[in-house]
Order: sequence, then structure tokens, then C-alpha cells
Amino acid sequence: MKFTFLLSPYEERGKSQLFDALNKLAEMKSRKACPKMWAGIDKLNAVPRGSKGTSEKKRKRYKVYGGFLIILGLFALIPGVMAPKELLDVLIVGAAAFLLGVVYLFQPQINSHQRLHKETERIWSGYKTLDEGKSATVVFQDTGIWENDQMLVAIEDLLQAAFCQDVILLNWEKGFILLQKKDLQDADADRFLEFMKSQPALEIYQLESAA
Repeated sequence: MKFTFLLSPYEERGKSQLFDALNKLAEMKSRKACPKMWAGIDKLNAVPRGSKGTSEKKRKRYKVYGGFLIILGLFALIPGVMAPKELLDVLIVGAAAFLLGVVYLFQPQINSHQRLHKETERIWSGYKTLDEGKSATVVFQDTGIWENDQMLVAIEDLLQAAFCQDVILLNWEKGFILLQKKDLQDADADRFLEFMKSQPALEIYQLESAA
């Protein structure tokens, strides 16, 4: 199996989709690292939103709850850590209270996209400098990914792939690559997606509806 991308100047509409892809990959990484925290966030997000004034009051109330739970959790954690065998239940309750307090107190900061916007700008600026006078090809084979006849990464080392409306972001431990679907030669994006799905260790996220 072989898929070839002949890179062309990157269209501006792909920039917002790059942000969506980075946001999705960052969220999934965070969910794996902090599943309990995200369980709390999902519960908060599932609550129907009211008016702006009501939401602001609720946000302030959550901060009060968060501060209280963090203090309560610390009071339980300290003795629990000092005597974990005797006070295991206290340690567990304290850890749960502290974690929930962090969720309530810092949930707005978790939703901040400032860092992702900076990362999007950094990546996008690199791809926008693509020299129109030089041809660049990226080739996917069963053995790996090749750029201008130089191997980038073995196919089994790919970690994640985000398929957006017009662009595809793939990453591995030491790098990433951004591709435009329109640059795929002699095949369509659906066939390439199926090829990617055949890689057992690769996590794939489909964001085709992204604008």
C-alpha cells in the first residue's frame, strides 16, 4: 500500500482546523493523565447552561466550593499521608475532595486555549513558508513515512492522527506532520483513512465537520 502527498501552498482555512486537531490531541492526552478530573469536568459541562448572569453566579459559586474542598482535602490528606495504613479511608476521601476542589476552582483555566493558539501559530507559520518553487513529497508505505526519499518515522511508531475537513495532523514521539487532503495523489482521503485505521497502535480522531 502506498499513498503520496505532493505538498502545495497551505490554504488559510486549514489554520483553524489545525487548532481543532491540536485541541483534540491535547484533550485526549489530559484525559488519560487525569481521568477523574475530566469525569468531574464532563459532569459540569453536562449541566444545562443558563443566562450569562446565572452562569457568572454559578462560576463564582464553584470557586467557593473549590476552595472549600481543597482546604478540606488537605486537612484529610496530611494525617492520611502520615499514617496511610491506619487512615486509608481518610486518605482516599481527602484525595477525592482535593481533586474535586481543583476541578471546581480551576475549570475555567483548563478551558483556556491561549497556549494552543500559540502552538497553532508556530506550526502554521512553518508550513506557510513552504517554497512554491520546490516540490516536496510525503509518501506513506507499510514500512513508514518518507519525505523526499528520507524516512521520517516507522509506521508503527505513529501515535495519533486527527482527520479534519481539509487537513490531517499526525504525530509521533519526536515529531509531527501536517498534510492537506487535496495534496493526496491517486487516491482519496477515505482510502487513506482506512489505511491509517489498519495500524493497530494508532489513535484516530475524526473532526471532518471542523470548519
